[in-house]
Amino acid sequence: HYKLVPKQQFSLALLVFALWVACPSWAWGQGVISQSSTSGDNLDSLFNLPTNTVTIVSGVTIDNSVNGSAAVSGSSRTWALTNSAALNGQEIGVSLAGGTMNNLADGKITGGVDGIYGFGNPQTIVNAGVISGTNNTAILSSGSVNNLSGGTIKGYTGVFLNGGYCYVTNSGLITGDYIGVNLFSGGSVLNLTNGVIDGESYGVSVNDNASVNNAGTIISTDSVGVQLNNGDSLNNQLGGVILVVSVGVE
Repeated sequence: HYKLVPKQQFSLALLVFALWVACPSWAWGQGVISQSSTSGDNLDSLFNLPTNTVTIVSGVTIDNSVNGSAAVSGSSRTWALTNSAALNGQEIGVSLAGGTMNNLADGKITGGVDGIYGFGNPQTIVNAGVISGTNNTAILSSGSVNNLSGGTIKGYTGVFLNGGYCYVTNSGLITGDYIGVNLFSGGSVLNLTNGVIDGESYGVSVNDNASVNNAGTIISTDSVGVQLNNGDSLNNQLGGVILVVSVGVE
């Protein structure tokens, strides 16, 4: 039998570490989706524990828009999902039981009802691509949404967050045929300098001691720019614009 001496064991450990640094996709608990699908991908079925971090690479199309529900789903654990692909679900684009969702600039997530649906645990959602919910809400979840410059979020309601204090930061475009951003259970909306939040009836609607800080543009093409309820506050900063047809702040 060949036995490694301590120096050889140390060299082998260094080699393994060097390979791990050079090829981070080998890291413990990570998975990659590089194949297109017409039936949707369930992360619980594709990846066994300890995997909870998944990347869907650019060029992939997951289209479950005919006979399915969600393009990508996962409910057995919280997931950290990074997307550069085109995801299209008959009802939901991405449905996850909390965790993180990072939609990169090439990523496009579309649901016939909701673009991203989060349940169970809060989600941290970062968007630099496109997220759309055709007939309901682009993002329906709890936790936080950071829409980066160049990011687009669009639906009947752009963003609806509920379940404890929730947070929306916007440097891109959030648009809703009804409401741009709706915080139902408190938190904050920070619309930065280049951010645009556009809702036909309400640009922003908040509740339960929430705060709205606007340095960008909030638009209502039909009714109220910013709707405040139950101890909410508005800070319209220098350069901030609220464009309305009827009522600026209610």
